[in-house]
Amino acid sequence: DGGEALSLREGMSDEHTPKPEEPVELAVKWGKQEFLISLPPSSSVGVLKEELEMRTNVLQKRQKLTGLLLNGKPPGNEVCFRELNLKKRQKVMMIGTVEKHIALDPDDLDELPEIVNDLEFDYTPETDEAKCNSANQKKLQKRISQVNVNV
Repeated sequence: DGGEALSLREGMSDEHTPKPEEPVELAVKWGKQEFLISLPPSSSVGVLKEELEMRTNVLQKRQKLTGLLLNGKPPGNEVCFRELNLKKRQKVMMIGTVEKHIALDPDDLDELPEIVNDLEFDYTPETDEAKCNSANQKKLQKRISQVNVNV
C-alpha cells in the first residue's frame, strides 16, 4: 500500500508542477549571416529585436522581420512567442541596415559645406603647356593611329 501511495503522490506532483516550456529556437538570416537564437516562450518579439540589435548593430526601429505572423499580420513588439504558431527552428529573415551605413538626408543636417557651382564658368587654360608637352603629343598620336573611323 505504501508503494501505491508514493506513486500516486508522484503522479499528483507531476500534474500540479508546471513542466518547463521548451525554448523557442529561431534561425534568423540577415544578409549572408545566420543566427540561431533561443529564447523562452514567454519572451516577446521586442526581446528578439533587442538580441538582434546586439548581434548585428541594426537598431530595432530599422529591423523588419519576415516569417513571424499573428493572424496573418506581422506581430507587434509586445507579442509573446507562445501566442505565435511557430515551427521548431522557425526561419525568420531580418531586413535592416546598420545606422552608420545609411545615407543622411542633407535637409536633416545642420551644417553643410559650401558648394560652388563652377559649371557656369568657361575654363580656359592660362598656358598651352599641356598641349605642347611631348609626352601628351605622343599619346595623342598613338590614339589617333588606333582609331578606325567608318563613314
